[in-house]
Amino acid sequence: MKNKLVKLFIAYYVITSMSVAAQTNITLGRADFQIYRAARSASEPGFPEPNIVIRVQSEKGNREMFVITNEIGTMLLPLRPGKYCFDIFNNQGYSLDFDKSQHFTCFEVLSKRDYWREVVGITLPHDYDDPKHSVVNRPMIDLGYAHFQTLRATMNPSNPPGIDSGVIVRIKKDKEEMFAIPNGDGIVRVPFRPGEYCFDTFDIKGKRLELDKNNPDTCFNISQGKDIEVKVVIAPQK
Repeated sequence: MKNKLVKLFIAYYVITSMSVAAQTNITLGRADFQIYRAARSASEPGFPEPNIVIRVQSEKGNREMFVITNEIGTMLLPLRPGKYCFDIFNNQGYSLDFDKSQHFTCFEVLSKRDYWREVVGITLPHDYDDPKHSVVNRPMIDLGYAHFQTLRATMNPSNPPGIDSGVIVRIKKDKEEMFAIPNGDGIVRVPFRPGEYCFDTFDIKGKRLELDKNNPDTCFNISQGKDIEVKVVIAPQK
């Protein structure tokens, strides 16, 4: 009887451990967006285009997330495996057209395999920002922005935290989630619809990272047309 109880306890412990592990780790790939302004002729190269907002939606349209391209027209977006489609906006939230050479607006992130990376190229018309193409009457979405800074606390509380760029920030609102990954300086700017959001953190392999006990509030509010700063402080490495 005693041996049977021990076996049952071990089985319960294993199942519980597996359940906890499943809750604390996530499986992610990533989309590597690259946006270019089309050249005026086939003999000319295209030009990287910064400050373009990309809205990424799940194939069923029940989830959406946003990124904005950096100064060299690129941006990484961690994603759960699945199929996604995208459209584009300027940084004020006005809809933009793709160049006529753009033949796809959907892509797939496969199951995790060395942090799967899907390169997604996007081309804008060479004159997309010409005043004759007024965006005022185009469809618009309300957006605000959060500037995340990811830091690692030190064992000595008197020392300031240092930059930690090996972090994935998961941002949640109700049942929705999106992810952001900072640059080498631990900074990333993310567009959001107005509302209240909360965050937690993972390393690039999807393992949960503990936030520092002195981390500022893990929730924040986004207002239309406003930029805010959000500090994300990871617990010290033991």
